[in-house]
Amino acid sequence: MERVGELARPWARRGEPSAWLTVAGVVLIAFNMRAALVATGPLMPDIRHDLELSRGAVSLLTTLPLVCFGLLATGTVVLGRRIGSERTL
Repeated sequence: MERVGELARPWARRGEPSAWLTVAGVVLIAFNMRAALVATGPLMPDIRHDLELSRGAVSLLTTLPLVCFGLLATGTVVLGRRIGSERTL
């Protein structure tokens, strides 16, 4: 017979991570990814000078990661529905 606590929290079964642990993992991954995107801003004058890029090319260089995130996020939803969230991650 199951206890009342197990019925209220089906995700907290043995061997499975709790919901707060999953959220904490997602937040830590987001912090890790943010550094790679934000770090290019202060380096842009040096990159522009070394590669002899126009201002438009440099702005495109900073915009590309955000565009890729947006495009890949929409495809990830479809992929998650097709093969499941765990396999998508």
